[in-house]
Amino acid sequence: MPRHFFSREPQQVESAAELLPSEQMQEPKLVPRSYTAGSAGLSSLGSTPTRADTFSNDELKHSSSIGAPGTLHQRTGIQIIWLVWDVILCCVPLSFLVLAGMTSALSGQQVSERGHRIIQWSLLGPTIFPIFFAAIIGRTMKFVAQYKLERGASVDTLERLIGSQSVFAAFMTQAVLAKLGPLSLGILFLWAFSPLGGQASLRIVRTEYNNIANSGQLAYLNMTRQYSSFAAGYSASDSQYSVNALYTGCLIGTGSTKNGSQDSWGNIKIPMLESLGSMVGQEGWIDVPGNHTTYSSMLGIPVSGIPRDRNSSFNLQSYYHHLQCSSKDVISASGDWLTPLQIPWTSQYNTSSIWGMPKYVSFYLGSYTNAAGSRINGTDTSPMELVLLSRSGSDLNTPQNITNITMIKCSMTPTFVETSIKCQGRDCRVDRIRDSTAPHPPSVPLSQGISQIWTLFSTGLAEASGVTSVFSTPTEHYISGQTDFPFANGMEMVSLYNTSLTELSTNLAQVINTYWLASLSPWASTNNLPDDPSDLTAGNSTILANFFPFSANGTNMTTSYLEEVYSCNRGWLGALIVSSLLLFVAGVVGTTLKYMSIGPDVLGYVSTLVAHDPYTFEASQRGNTAMDGLERARYMHGIQIRLEDVREREQVGHIAVATVSGRGDSARKLKIGRIYS
Repeated sequence: MPRHFFSREPQQVESAAELLPSEQMQEPKLVPRSYTAGSAGLSSLGSTPTRADTFSNDELKHSSSIGAPGTLHQRTGIQIIWLVWDVILCCVPLSFLVLAGMTSALSGQQVSERGHRIIQWSLLGPTIFPIFFAAIIGRTMKFVAQYKLERGASVDTLERLIGSQSVFAAFMTQAVLAKLGPLSLGILFLWAFSPLGGQASLRIVRTEYNNIANSGQLAYLNMTRQYSSFAAGYSASDSQYSVNALYTGCLIGTGSTKNGSQDSWGNIKIPMLESLGSMVGQEGWIDVPGNHTTYSSMLGIPVSGIPRDRNSSFNLQSYYHHLQCSSKDVISASGDWLTPLQIPWTSQYNTSSIWGMPKYVSFYLGSYTNAAGSRINGTDTSPMELVLLSRSGSDLNTPQNITNITMIKCSMTPTFVETSIKCQGRDCRVDRIRDSTAPHPPSVPLSQGISQIWTLFSTGLAEASGVTSVFSTPTEHYISGQTDFPFANGMEMVSLYNTSLTELSTNLAQVINTYWLASLSPWASTNNLPDDPSDLTAGNSTILANFFPFSANGTNMTTSYLEEVYSCNRGWLGALIVSSLLLFVAGVVGTTLKYMSIGPDVLGYVSTLVAHDPYTFEASQRGNTAMDGLERARYMHGIQIRLEDVREREQVGHIAVATVSGRGDSARKLKIGRIYS
C-alpha cells in the first residue's frame, strides 16, 4: 500500500523525506518498530512518489480512507447539534438572572407557596451554579486558547489558558507557572466567582418577621356598674347555684392555675397592689413580676375581643377588697345561734339585731359595722369591720356541748386599680399596675354593708363549698394556707388560729374577692362572652346573666403581630447578578471565538499529541490534519500507545510516545537511573 501525504491544498509531493524530522533523516536506524519493509513506513524514504502519491481535487473529496484529506468546518449533523448545545449553554446563566429577579420581587411579601417554590429552587444554586460555571468557563478558556493559537501566542499563555479549565486546576496552573501577570490574575479573579455565585443563590433570600401594629376595641366586665346576683334578693336563689359552682371550680383548680396570671377560663387575674412593695415608677406604675405574684382573687376579669392570632396590649379599670386582719382569739359558745360577743348589727332596715353564727355551719363571716345611710350614700368610707368565726372543735363530754371557735377580726376596704395588660394571643398577664386615676365611686356594695347583699353573701360563702359542722370546709382549708388543693383534707378540722395574720389577710381576701366576682356575672366568667366586643355595649346589652344585663366597659387596645415575610439580601443579590452576567458574557465570548476559529480543535487531546509522532502510527492511520481532536480519537480508539524509551539499545535513551507492539517489549519501558536525551 503506497504512503499518502496530505496538506490543506492537494499538491505534487516530490519525496516523503520532506515530511520527516531531520533527526530521522540523520539517524535512519530509529525507524519505529511498527514500520516494516514493504509498508508505507520509513523504508520508502527517498523513493520517488508514484501516481498513487498524487490526487485530483475530486478524488480527495470523495476518498473514504481514514487518512484521506478533508476540508475545515464541514457542515455535518453533529456540528449542528453542537451549535444548539452551545446556544443552550450560553443561555443557562440567564436562568440565574431570572432567579435573582424573582427573589428580588419577593422582598417584603408575605410567605406564600410561590415564594416557597422559589426558595426551593435557590437551594439548588450551590450545586448547579458551580457545575455550569465550570462547563462554560472551562470551554471558554479552551476556545480563547484555540483562537490565540491560530493567531500566534506564547506557550506560557496557552498553558495558562488550557490549564485553567477548573477551579483547582486554574489555581495550580498559575502557581506552578509562577510570574503572575494580568492574564493569571484575570483567570483567578474569574474563577473566584464560581463559589461566590453558588453561595449567592443560596443566601439571596430568607424569611424574617415584621412587627405589624394596629388598634382595636375590646370590652370587659365593668365591676363598678355590674349588679351582683345577691342584689336580686332571695328571688335569685337559682343564680346562687351558678355562683357556688364557679367558686368551687376556682377552689378545686390546680396550684399552677391559682398562681398563674389567668384563671381556668382565661379571665385575667388582678394582682394585689399592696403586695408589690413601694418601687413606684413613672406616673405611679409598678411593674408586676412574671412569677411569685400575689393575686387578689382566684377568678379573673372576663374580657371580650382579645385576638387569638396576634399580640395585644390594653388597660383595665377594676377593684378588689383588701383585708387587714388585726387579731385572732379562741372563744367558746353554745346554742343554735353562736353569739359569743353579743355584737349588735344595725342596718338601714333593722336596728336591734344581734349578729351570730348558725350552728349548722363550720365558719361564718359577719360584720359589726353599722350599715347606716352614710355608708350607703358614700359619705362614710371608713373600713368595714369583719369578724370571721371558725370552729376549732367541740368538747362533746360537757353537758352544754360547748363549741371552741377561732375568732379573727379584720378590716376591709375596696382598692381601685388600673392595670396594663399584655397578651400573646389569648395568653395574658398584668404587666403594670397602679392606683386608678379614673373616676370611680367612693365605695362598693359589699363594703357598704347593705343588709340584703351582705346577708346573702355571707350565708352563701359559708355554704358554697359544703355545709358541715363536723369538719372544716375547703374554704377554711384554703384560708389556713392549704391553697394548692384545699379538698385534700376534707375529713379534718383545721384551726385558723395557727395561721399568721398576714396569711389570713391575704387568703381571706382572695376568698371574698373570688366569691364576690363570681356573683357579678358567673355566665361571663365561664368563657361565654362573644368574640365581637360590639355585642357587649354597656346599657343596651341583650345578654342577661343573674337577672341583670352584662355591664361592659369599652377600652382601646393596640394589637401587633409578627408577619413572616421574605427579605432579599441586596449584597448577595448583587453577587449573583454579577456572577451570572459574567458567566453569560464568558459563554458568549467562548462560543463566538469557537466559530471564529478556522483550524481544528487540537488543544488538550491525546490524539493530537500522537497524530504526527513518527513513533506511533502509519500515515494512513493518523487521519488528516483538518480533524478535531475528538474526531481523530474516534478513529484511533483501538490503538494502544505508551510513553517509552525509543532508543533502548543506546547508552542515552530517548523518551517518546509510541505504539505498543503487542509482544510487551519490557526493554522499552522507562527505568529509574537511566539517562535520557
